[in-house]
Amino acid sequence: MKLVDLSVEDQELLLALIEIAREEGNANRDWDEIEPVLASCWKEAHLGASGLKWDDVVRYVRKACIKPA
Repeated sequence: MKLVDLSVEDQELLLALIEIAREEGNANRDWDEIEPVLASCWKEAHLGASGLKWDDVVRYVRKACIKPA
């Protein structure tokens, strides 16, 4: 699955969650603290319209938040 394969709504939501995750990560919060909150936001905001589950997108969020060495 690629970002461009997602609906516009899913793309916007995913990008918003990536931005939130990056901000929280910059505040030195651990992924174990951030991920459950993001998953909850995804579930509430997404409402399953496309059937895309958090487990399907979490790797994109996490990868986008990895700081380069």
